[in-house]
Amino acid sequence: MTEVPISLYELPDRASDGISDLAFSNEDFLLAASWDGSVRLYNVDEKTMVHAWTMDNAVPVLSCAWVGNDVGVSGSVDGSVCLLRRGDSSLTRLGSHGAGVRRVSTSQRESTIYSGSWDRSVGVWDPRCHRRVDSITSLDGKVFAMCLSESSTRPSLLLVG
Repeated sequence: MTEVPISLYELPDRASDGISDLAFSNEDFLLAASWDGSVRLYNVDEKTMVHAWTMDNAVPVLSCAWVGNDVGVSGSVDGSVCLLRRGDSSLTRLGSHGAGVRRVSTSQRESTIYSGSWDRSVGVWDPRCHRRVDSITSLDGKVFAMCLSESSTRPSLLLVG
């Protein structure tokens, strides 16, 4: 068996509860969403925690993703979808669902955020104007998994399960 070189990274200043999601940026920054109601930003090269955002009432954060190199997005058990700006300690709440947000995904090509919820819907958000621009409400069940595939040869494909 061929060994693949890999570096193990142990998070400094870890959350006080379980990690629910991780997302790398293109610049070696890492977002870590946690059941303790926080999203933490790490500089992987320097092995340091840069910042921690805490949700209102410390509701568990289930998902996180990068919108760009300096902006992240999170989805929480209370249905909140929030923007997180690197270098800014405040959260920008884009809006919410009727139940918890299990997954968030972002489209770099379309500059949109997708939030999959336990309310059986997917919200489509424009981070530039801070609002929901569309919804998909015809889902058969709660969203537990979601993945966006972008290709230069076909339209984007959003998979929901």
